[in-house]
Amino acid sequence: MVGHAGTIPDLGPSQRHIVDVLDGVGVRVDVGVVRDRRVVADDHLASVVDQDVAVDGDAVADAQVVAERDLDLVEDPDAGAALPEDALGEHVAELRALVPGAVGFDHAAYDELAHAKQVAEHLGCEFHPRTVTPDIVSLLPKLAWHFDEPFADSSAVPTYYVSKAARELVTVALSGDGGDELWAGYARHRVERWEQNARRALGPASAAAGALAHALPLSVKGARSLRHLATSPAQAYALKHAYGMFEPGAKARLYSSDFGASLDGSDPFTRFRDAWQRCRSIDPLDRGLYVDVHTYMVDDILTKVDRMSMAVSLEARDPLLDHRLLEFAATVPAALKLKDGRGKYLLRKVLEKRVPPSILQRGKQGFEAPIGEWLRGPLAPMADALLADGRLRDRGIFEPREVTRLWTEHRDGRADHRHRLWQLIMLELWFRQFIDQAPARAAYAEAI
Repeated sequence: MVGHAGTIPDLGPSQRHIVDVLDGVGVRVDVGVVRDRRVVADDHLASVVDQDVAVDGDAVADAQVVAERDLDLVEDPDAGAALPEDALGEHVAELRALVPGAVGFDHAAYDELAHAKQVAEHLGCEFHPRTVTPDIVSLLPKLAWHFDEPFADSSAVPTYYVSKAARELVTVALSGDGGDELWAGYARHRVERWEQNARRALGPASAAAGALAHALPLSVKGARSLRHLATSPAQAYALKHAYGMFEPGAKARLYSSDFGASLDGSDPFTRFRDAWQRCRSIDPLDRGLYVDVHTYMVDDILTKVDRMSMAVSLEARDPLLDHRLLEFAATVPAALKLKDGRGKYLLRKVLEKRVPPSILQRGKQGFEAPIGEWLRGPLAPMADALLADGRLRDRGIFEPREVTRLWTEHRDGRADHRHRLWQLIMLELWFRQFIDQAPARAAYAEAI
């Protein structure tokens, strides 16, 4: 089953013939039986403190002391830093990592080298910037091969290039991954807080308001969040992970009738709702963070960084996921993570004495690439070949007219379907490398 956002989820115990070893899990194999042992302190994450506690100045100060202590515990004296994109990860560059590398695209909207240089100079680090013009046509099949599974997070492209640049300088790099999932750094966390407040204010009328919101086009700001009020908080949070992707209605239009019927009601959001229910905190934001850690972080973020760093023989370490810091994060009230509409509040306080104010005050900029423009430019011939040469149609999974509509609307500039098209392209590349070529590889293996 392909996950909600173009990744393969943890398949669970029912898929006994497939074993996906997750980050934070030790594996032991005895006579063909695989047993896993969670080394991440899940009990801490599932039972976060009561979020109604008072958060005064003393509480903030006490939490800062503990956060600074735990951050200092996870330093690695021999590692370089792939300079992260926002304020949270700047501490990673400070952990004795004096050889930060940074990559920017030759596209102003996606280039952060000036900010990375500012941080490096402030910390007294060497600075090794790279501006890249990706050979994206050659790169995509290579990425599909390295992932070895359908994987369609487009930030794999900048992750590959920053890993490649870091490998020219060091063999081990520190990453800032995990900070957003543990400390409420994504936009969806602010949206979750808004929806929580709306449910509280509207009370029993929430469902009716959500139903009425379906009359609003999604182009109206806030319409999607209003629609969420008509469903359960668990389902509403799960749907946030499909934003811009193939949401349920779009997915139903995409699948062929035969393939849709064969799914027999399979729902990729089940794991999200189950994780939401497992978390014992009463605060919806804590539940959302718990969901992120158990789904998006392991299935997407850590998978992406592991595969792209290993593709260039670079070892990537995640100090912000050290178990001591993770366990501490699970005890911090949500009010110290998301405050006054700003995520990662406590970590920003910790960094006030260490990072320039202009960096701390910047909004979050995701690790993105100009894929929409690539699809209308250098990737257009590849997209045409992959989506329209008949092989994708013959698989019987997708409705050809819907695939054609998505591609032509985006290509002609009438709509923005970049993330949906990226998913289809990466899936088709995987099919051609690992399914279509499987008989030839098997015959070759047998021959030798």
